[in-house]
Amino acid sequence: MTALAELVIALIPPALVAVLYSLYGREPRQPAGVNLRAFGAGSLAVIPVVLVVLLVPGPVSVAPESASEFGRMFVLTGLMEETTKLTALAVLAWPPAWSEHPRHSAAAGAAVGFGFGTAETVLASVTGSGLVILRSLLVSPFHALTTATMAVLFGRRARIGPGGIVGGVLLLAALHTGFNIILQTGTPGIVGAAVLALVWTGVLLRYCAMVEG
Repeated sequence: MTALAELVIALIPPALVAVLYSLYGREPRQPAGVNLRAFGAGSLAVIPVVLVVLLVPGPVSVAPESASEFGRMFVLTGLMEETTKLTALAVLAWPPAWSEHPRHSAAAGAAVGFGFGTAETVLASVTGSGLVILRSLLVSPFHALTTATMAVLFGRRARIGPGGIVGGVLLLAALHTGFNIILQTGTPGIVGAAVLALVWTGVLLRYCAMVEG
């Protein structure tokens, strides 16, 4: 299988999930092109992450063996990526006219996450770093899930305050870091992460429906 064919196949699963998030966020009616703009914002959010990876010496994707290594991984992967995606969401992809609708927030956040995850998948394919299929099936949807959660929190920032936003970002960054570590444990970890992501998705979407109901 050529690299291009592998990449095309790998992008199909996250594209399908992205469509489902978009359909979920369609009601109440949202402005046209919102999710497309959010997807582009998420793609651009990869740029500062790549720059940091190039500038900071040493790998950040190996399983940490000490508290200091975990802290380094937390800062350079979980915290940096979640903060970058939140910045892209707030600055480039956030339409204030409908930000109070949790379904819209989740759809826009998911689009940012999928933009980020897709760009990462493309870079992985181009650079030959491998794991393209794993990124497609699990990592890219996970980016969408964390950013959708962050978007729902951001949409309710008037109620939870700045402390709630900061605490939410830190918690998501910790979960992101743990997710990366779990994936390195092999098949059991991958299956467990997939189940967790599905349960998390169900809880998030149920919460959105309850808030609006």
